[in-house]
Parts: sequence; C-alpha cells; structure tokens
Amino acid sequence: MPKRQWPGWTSVQTRVTALMLTMALLAVLGLVMSQLSAARRTDAQLAADAAEHGKLLDHTLELEGSSLAVFAKDYSYWDELVQFVQTGDREWASVNIDDGNPVFAVIQ
Repeated sequence: MPKRQWPGWTSVQTRVTALMLTMALLAVLGLVMSQLSAARRTDAQLAADAAEHGKLLDHTLELEGSSLAVFAKDYSYWDELVQFVQTGDREWASVNIDDGNPVFAVIQ
C-alpha cells in the first residue's frame, strides 16, 4: 500500500521550509518566555528593593528623630522654657538652648 502524503508536502524544499519555520517559531516562543521570566524577576527584585529602602528610611528617621524627641521631652517639662516662649528672651535661649544643642545633636 503506497504511503499517503498531504497535498503540497511532496517536495523536500517544502518540508525543509516547514521545518525551518517551526524551529524559528519555537525560537521566538523561547525568547518571549525568557523575556517574560526576566521581567517577573526584575519586578520581584524592584519590590524587594523598595521594601528594603522603606525599612532603611524608617530606621534612619527613627535614629535622627530620637535626639530631637529627647530634646523636646527634656525641655517640654521646663517652666523656664514656657516663659521663654512667652517673653522671647534671647539671652536665656543662648545660654540654655544653644549650649544644649551639641548634647542633643540638634542642627542649628
């Protein structure tokens, strides 16, 4: 019994062309899948970096703000500071606040 072939698939050139097109299609599909995978990995890395930077920023703000919090708490219970706010006595501020800035690491 003779072998049945599809119409138009009888020549070697047609078969080789079909094989090359199939290989090219598989190569393009592989490249697309590779790009999608790389994009997903990049997105995951960016999200991890953003979370890390957020934690570092929070920690930095906490460290920088701790000296200011101590400064504010220390002076908030002081009646003389309330009087200074009311009177604006620059000499008292120079002696009591400006000299205390290095201790509390307050930037002027």
